[in-house]
Amino acid sequence: MKLLSTILILAFVMVTADSEAGRYRQPAYVTNAYFTNEIVQPRDNPQPDKIINVIRAANEQVKGYLVIDLLADKGTHEIEIEMLDVRGIKFDGHTFDPALAATDEFTISITMAFGGKLPRKGIFFKIYDNHERLGRKALGTFRIMTDIW
Repeated sequence: MKLLSTILILAFVMVTADSEAGRYRQPAYVTNAYFTNEIVQPRDNPQPDKIINVIRAANEQVKGYLVIDLLADKGTHEIEIEMLDVRGIKFDGHTFDPALAATDEFTISITMAFGGKLPRKGIFFKIYDNHERLGRKALGTFRIMTDIW
């Protein structure tokens, strides 16, 4: 009887834990993200020259990079990034070629160049994934400040 009670309690705990984790379930998770002024090793494993947290606004010569590492579920991922100004208005973005995750917990690295005459007061980068074409899901939002100097 004690054994049966123990098994039932463990089963309840496992089901409860699994359903709780389901609330946070998404097709991929951001494990690393940073902004850099330049990529010094563009192949396989991008390396930054300098990590930055502010970039010049209103200057057409400006260029920066957003580097993101994702931990993804098995299958095809269509990653998209929208660039929004401080009012939440989309002014640019990028859709990446589909990426195939061979297994669960597969690492996908993406690098996005951005620049030009950027808006003042900061930029939001909103990342989406359309896993197996089951619908676009937001993975996260990142912000970099912009200033004039």
